[in-house]
Amino acid sequence: VIASIPANAGGEVGLTFCSTAGVQNLFDSLGEGANPNGRFVGLENGIFDPSTAALGDNFISFTVDAESGCVTGSDTALYTINVLLTPDAGQDGSIELIRNDPPFNLFSELEGTPDQGGTWSPGNADGSFDPATGTSGNYTYTVTNGTCSDTSIVIVSIIDEPCPIVDRTIQSFCRLIDDPAAPSGKRAPRIRDLTPLGTTWYDSRVETDPSPRNQPLIADHVYYAGNATGTCDNRTRVIVRILEEPSAGSNTTITVCEGDNAIDLIPLIGDDSEFGPADIGGTFSPSFASNSTIFDPSLDAEGQYTYTVDNGLCDIATSIITIEFSVSEDANAGEPFPLSFCTTDEDVNLFTELADGVTMTGTFVGEGVTDGVFSPSTSGEGNFEIIYNVGEDLSCVAGADSATITISVRGVSEAPVADAEQSFCLVNNNTVADLVASVTSGESLVWYENEDLMTVAPATTPLQNGAVFYAVASGEDTCGSPSTMVSVTMNDPDAPTLQLEGNEFCRSDNPTLQDLLDNINGSGIQIYASITGGTPLASTTELQDDVQYFATATDATLGCESSERLAIRVEVNFCGIPEGFSPNGDNINDSFVIPDIAIDFPNYNIEVYNRWGNLVFKGNASTPDWNGISNQSGTVGDGVLPVGVYFYILNYNDGATTSEQGKLYLSR
Repeated sequence: VIASIPANAGGEVGLTFCSTAGVQNLFDSLGEGANPNGRFVGLENGIFDPSTAALGDNFISFTVDAESGCVTGSDTALYTINVLLTPDAGQDGSIELIRNDPPFNLFSELEGTPDQGGTWSPGNADGSFDPATGTSGNYTYTVTNGTCSDTSIVIVSIIDEPCPIVDRTIQSFCRLIDDPAAPSGKRAPRIRDLTPLGTTWYDSRVETDPSPRNQPLIADHVYYAGNATGTCDNRTRVIVRILEEPSAGSNTTITVCEGDNAIDLIPLIGDDSEFGPADIGGTFSPSFASNSTIFDPSLDAEGQYTYTVDNGLCDIATSIITIEFSVSEDANAGEPFPLSFCTTDEDVNLFTELADGVTMTGTFVGEGVTDGVFSPSTSGEGNFEIIYNVGEDLSCVAGADSATITISVRGVSEAPVADAEQSFCLVNNNTVADLVASVTSGESLVWYENEDLMTVAPATTPLQNGAVFYAVASGEDTCGSPSTMVSVTMNDPDAPTLQLEGNEFCRSDNPTLQDLLDNINGSGIQIYASITGGTPLASTTELQDDVQYFATATDATLGCESSERLAIRVEVNFCGIPEGFSPNGDNINDSFVIPDIAIDFPNYNIEVYNRWGNLVFKGNASTPDWNGISNQSGTVGDGVLPVGVYFYILNYNDGATTSEQGKLYLSR
């Protein structure tokens, strides 16, 4: 007999499967203590297939009851099964490559519709693949959503490229070849120009590193043609020949004497500026009687001939040779003459110094001269005698003559010593004469306006802010020195400013220039009587009404006075009414005095009242100032007024100024 047990379905269970996980037996996932004889509602034998289930949460009940056998009661547990969609890595693929194939991405070789965003292994994680550096093998693509993943494989097979076939084992190039992409349209030949184009070239049969494609070719060098992987065992040997551009020289005029012997013209053709002397082996057109480069005055005519040089590969070079016949002339070396140079001068062709009419086919003999060229820098300081000889051995010249050229070569003075930056006060109107530079004793100093030393700066030239001058020293026996540059700064402090109402003063204060100075803002203030020039006024100078003064400021650091002067028109006028007086006989403030009122307002009158409104004093420009005694009738006693507050009415009577009323205090 088997005893019954209480029904137990276990606790709630949560499961997660990928959609490609295959069928799952949920009995393998029963909760703790669950009766294995229970049943999963809706599932046969507890089998769950994620591939057919809905994505997301699926809810399934596990029930244990009397049907489970020997169980009392019933129990149910809820299974929550989360089905996740498995990513698609596509289907496997394969590809065959050769080393010189272009780079690509392995992703493009997968079949189906693989999901993006996966990674590759081995190799670059993003799937980029370069056949030149990659290797054959299996490359796995993995795509995941964090829980589920899928993989696919691309099989890569790399076949080494064959050895190149080279037709020419000697390859020739011009020193410059056409290239529209080059700045001048031509460039030096490079390894990439060897044929066949696109071949990988090496410096030896066993070299593993190829030569850079943009490396210039080396003349008479041997290169070896191989493949990009270096696996070609039978590299072809190629010799490089670099041909110079042909030179036909430059257009030249050659003068021959009608009686001269036949001459080879090639040595007489001038050099090409880029490719040098004319090459031999060219042809003249029209041709000479010699059918070569030999010109015979007795057989060939004067005129223009084209000399052409063609090496069969590079550009054809031509020049125009003009042949002129000349009759014989007497030798003329000209008159003796002197020349003077500095040791810094460039070489000079003495033929250019000969006078008109001199025979130009002579020779110069003497120290420091070669082929008619004298070099002051090589000869150094001193005096040199050069003999110019014209002899009978010259074509079309009869007789002989010579002339002496005396050349003096002087040294160069040392550059002046000067501060590179020199400052001045703008107000001083400095000129070039104020620039400071020192030179060796006995030498003179010259200032120039520009670096090429072509324009002398006169001493009276005004200095301007930012101007640049160049100092040069020279002496009787020396040439001008290297220049020393000096830049000019003209300092000009700001003009002073006037305080509010700083130009207004009371006549009664007897103001002086010092009172005006106290009202001006700035450092080192000075007052002048005119807008320009003059000398500063003394601080004790009395200020005059309606007179204009001019103030400057002086910078304390630079000591420069402002070029701009502040114009100040001073007002010295009648100022205010006293608030009281004390007629006690001490000679101090014994009278009620309104300063200058009779001057500014000659028609004024004033009335004074006591606190009861009685008129106690009346005055004007003709009456004495009030001394505390009433001048009105009806005053009690001797008219001496008591201490106290009094009130006044002041009438200016000028037709413009409003009358004033106020109070004052009388004390004794």
